[in-house]
Amino acid sequence: TPIPVKGGAVTDTFARAETKVYYDRPKAFDYAAARKAVLDAEAARRVPGNLAGAKRTLLFGETRDWEEKKVVPDGTWYPMITASSYAWQRFHLYFPYFLQDGIKERKSVIEWQAWMPDRTDKDPWLKIDFGEKRRFRKVVLYRLYDNADRTILLGCTVEANGKALATFADDGKEPVVTIEFPETEASSLTLRDFKRNPKPVNAHWLSEVEVF
Repeated sequence: TPIPVKGGAVTDTFARAETKVYYDRPKAFDYAAARKAVLDAEAARRVPGNLAGAKRTLLFGETRDWEEKKVVPDGTWYPMITASSYAWQRFHLYFPYFLQDGIKERKSVIEWQAWMPDRTDKDPWLKIDFGEKRRFRKVVLYRLYDNADRTILLGCTVEANGKALATFADDGKEPVVTIEFPETEASSLTLRDFKRNPKPVNAHWLSEVEVF
């Protein structure tokens, strides 16, 4: 859509969560190719069969609405990941939503794509609510590491229907942890009893959680 330029300035309006791309030479810009690249990148985040993956990527303003008010423009959102707490450090928020956005990092260098509980949280937990009963048999965790290749998370327990399904504990050397258990039917599952590295580690906790 042509946008008039008046006095060397452009004036436009935006709807909530709307993004626009401006260019001054339409024939030199391949809009279809750019749009395809965006959609391909979005699709690449989706893992087939992952019950915990977000249905679409939220913009940052939407993540704040989601975490603080449990509301997004689409209404009720499932699957939904909530936590006992989330950290707020140096103006960065580590929302549980970032555990289901499809972005998997190994290093704690991306400030906005991880989760970690508040430092005062003595018994942190994560809950994945599917919105309806689903059958699942494993949880996959993607841990984060600092520049010295150390991670905080060294173990946790998976629970559903009020019972422990499985527990893992290791030395933290492998970034991806797969926790398997007998197939279970439930509308939600919880990760708790997190085991932390006793040594000081300058890393966030997790970048992604998947359920199959």
